[in-house]
Amino acid sequence: MIRVLKSNPYQNLHEFFDLNGVRPQIFETTANKAIALEGRMGTRFQLPAFAFEDATGQVIRQGTIKLFVKEVFSKAEMVLTGKFSTAEDQMMVSGGMMYIRATQGEQELQLCRTIEVMVPTIYQPPSP
Repeated sequence: MIRVLKSNPYQNLHEFFDLNGVRPQIFETTANKAIALEGRMGTRFQLPAFAFEDATGQVIRQGTIKLFVKEVFSKAEMVLTGKFSTAEDQMMVSGGMMYIRATQGEQELQLCRTIEVMVPTIYQPPSP
């Protein structure tokens, strides 16, 4: 059965994706400490101390940093999150994607150091 809406329940596509897409998992860390965290879907992130900088390029050396992590692995999650892997304007076959956002207070932060990401996989190598 198809239901026709008489009015648009969303102001725009961003609102639709925010309300229907993958919800972020929220973690907190201290700027001067390394952190290892694992998402609900098994993705592991290892971030060194002093891994973030502000918009001016100043490394964040103290205080609490809030991390917002999304793990998107199914096609439905990709559609509902509005994020697609593309190359030369063509959709790519994708096994998923991860998203990490960092803030300190209201300030958006950027990664400035290399992090390690370990992604779960269903591939099983053949036995010798």
